[in-house]
Amino acid sequence: MLLVVIIIGVTAALTVPRYSRSFAFMKLRSAAYDVAATVEHAQAFAGLEERRVLLNVSGSRTSCWLSCESGGGDRPFKPVTCDLPEGITIDSITFEDSLLAHKDYVTFRPDGEPDRCAITLVNRAREAFQVYVEPGLGHTRVVKMEGKR
Repeated sequence: MLLVVIIIGVTAALTVPRYSRSFAFMKLRSAAYDVAATVEHAQAFAGLEERRVLLNVSGSRTSCWLSCESGGGDRPFKPVTCDLPEGITIDSITFEDSLLAHKDYVTFRPDGEPDRCAITLVNRAREAFQVYVEPGLGHTRVVKMEGKR
């Protein structure tokens, strides 16, 4: 009986850390897809309503939200917020156009065209995913970055 208890204890000690790392990775991947869905919502709303939409990043880098210029289309704009899970932050926004490098928000013009950029999310283990914001509805990509950030 004691031998069975020892085997179960050793097995648990070896598998629990692996599952906790895996859970942190799944939270990060899920957060990246949530940000991608927020990007796609902004792009669709901007194009359909012909209004400028901004994807803003909080100062703590733990959430992002959409804001919209007034006027334009018929539909009222319902604010959309994407709160990231604990331990996950928006590490950076890297714009294709270097003149936009100072911004901490992404602009979607009234035709739906976005600022081309990559939004990098990281967790405490410094694993990272990038959300690529590109022209064309449905062209938002989520990619796991290799190595640690």
